[in-house]
Amino acid sequence: MGLAALLAVPAAAQPVPGFHAIGQTARVTFFSREGRVSPRRAQDEVRRTDAYLARMEKLFGQEIGAPIDYYRYARPEDIAVQTGVYAAGLTTVGGSAVHSTQDFHPHELVHAVAGRLGDPGRFFHEGLAVVIGDEARWGSRDVDALARPYAGAVSRHALFAVFEREVPDVAYPLAGSFVKRLIATDGLPRLVDFFRACGKGGANVDASFRRVYGRTLDEAFTDWQSALRAGGKPDERGEQS
Repeated sequence: MGLAALLAVPAAAQPVPGFHAIGQTARVTFFSREGRVSPRRAQDEVRRTDAYLARMEKLFGQEIGAPIDYYRYARPEDIAVQTGVYAAGLTTVGGSAVHSTQDFHPHELVHAVAGRLGDPGRFFHEGLAVVIGDEARWGSRDVDALARPYAGAVSRHALFAVFEREVPDVAYPLAGSFVKRLIATDGLPRLVDFFRACGKGGANVDASFRRVYGRTLDEAFTDWQSALRAGGKPDERGEQS
């Protein structure tokens, strides 16, 4: 699976050179640089993306405000040429540009809305996008099953410190599994409150977590590790028995 990424940099103010708009709604302008895109296909892509953004706005209680610019690329290599990051999808924190190799990319659309809530750091942003956008799966497997072999051997501080340098097939399931546990125990509204409490600059994440959740981030991390150890043994498909 290709890497999906989130960058803490401003969105581009002007359309990416070489792209042209193929459809627009109040929430999204869809850009492509492929030779030909049929009007019907373009409208289908725009409507599907707009509907998902509307769903995320309602889920998080957060309007996106300005429309999202969705750039459709052919390959991750093309995104790398434009942005300097090799990825199947790339979104700016709090910005309005989504770069993707997919016609419809829920993971990145979660970023596009959740990035406006606040910035608790990439670990939480990616975890939320995996849980909501990827439906708590990485590839074809459940994130808990993928996280279980690694979760007990890593400290919270070490994982957060090296998250951006970790192999995505390890780091993203770990983040997704942890955020999934937070939502299961305390609900999505509290997680949204935590994102907002962190503000746009991501300052005082630990203090914000304790204020919102009534316990420390380390305590929540330990609770998650214990829950994984107590979980059912995954079968060959990655599902818990």
